[in-house]
Amino acid sequence: MKPIRSRRNWQVYGILLVLYIVGFAAGIPFVLSVQEYTSARDVWVDVLEGFLPGVAILVLGLMLSTNTGLGTPFIESWLHKDPRKPPSKLVVSLSVLVVIAANFILVFLRQIVAVLAIAFGADVSAVVSDSTDFLSSYPETWKWLSVSFHAGVIEEIMFRLGLMNLLVWIGHRLVSANKRSSRRAVIWIANLIAALVFGAFHLVGVLPVPDVLFAKVSVVVQNTLVGLVFGWFFWKFGLESAMLTHFLLDVFFYVVMIPVLMTANFALILAWLAITAIALVVSFKEFSKSRKEWAWQ
Repeated sequence: MKPIRSRRNWQVYGILLVLYIVGFAAGIPFVLSVQEYTSARDVWVDVLEGFLPGVAILVLGLMLSTNTGLGTPFIESWLHKDPRKPPSKLVVSLSVLVVIAANFILVFLRQIVAVLAIAFGADVSAVVSDSTDFLSSYPETWKWLSVSFHAGVIEEIMFRLGLMNLLVWIGHRLVSANKRSSRRAVIWIANLIAALVFGAFHLVGVLPVPDVLFAKVSVVVQNTLVGLVFGWFFWKFGLESAMLTHFLLDVFFYVVMIPVLMTANFALILAWLAITAIALVVSFKEFSKSRKEWAWQ
């Protein structure tokens, strides 16, 4: 689809700022449960160090979106009562399909990486130990839901609205973006770079990463791949779609998949697989129907 060109106005800034504040606050309970702080001052220092740069990135991203066309079409369509309604049903159904497929693919890749690591003689004991410790103190469901919302909002503002938009803006000034092929190339290169930075960012994130080379490579590769997916949603359907897909992917993995598999209950796992299959079928039918009603970009 052709993105609705972003208009610089205070309503969009205000809505995204409120969403950013709520999203940022939603991650605090999870962080406090997995990290140790010696004083309240340390907590506030961390909060301010993370919050203020994000606000600047939000403002920069929205300013650049007026030139790149990569912005917030759902919010803008609602605010300006634009007759070109974004394809909400198409986005939701496609997001569900991608999230389910991506989670199973990532689980498969993790197993492949682990097998290769063992085959090449890597010491996996640290990884097993860290994973066991993490699962034994697995945070509550509500904390995972809140931090998933946090990640979907904050990380998409930082890496898609901010970084990817900046890279596209620079790319348009380095090459001619008048041709469709040039524009697509610039966007894909920007998406790849933003996804790589997004992948590397997870090495220093809240979730523990074992100090083992293959584990670090695995984290970067997996998050780069999903980052490319989020960037594609941002390009085709706007920031809101990238946020939704990011949120659902984290929820499916951390709130649903891991807790279900941790039970080792065959009946429960079978029921979860059946429900997932039903969700796939329903989403695919809705996607097929909505796709016919929408002209792809």
